[in-house]
Amino acid sequence: MSKIKKTIISNLIKISKKKKISEKTKILEDLGLDSLDYVKLLLAVEKALKTKVLEEGVDWSKVVTVSQLADLFQKKTK
Repeated sequence: MSKIKKTIISNLIKISKKKKISEKTKILEDLGLDSLDYVKLLLAVEKALKTKVLEEGVDWSKVVTVSQLADLFQKKTK
């Protein structure tokens, strides 16, 4: 598992208090997070990875799973 996915999952565990999170976990639906929790997650991962994804032009409706979010961060860190 990549560093990006590990960072996302570890932050999701802290925010959601759920122990079982995988690459296929749907961030909002499966974990019961709200939009504020989602923003907290993004900010925490941005800080940990020293990159930015909170920009215009990102279709957040297509970023549903841990894997999709990791892909987005992967593109921004290149």
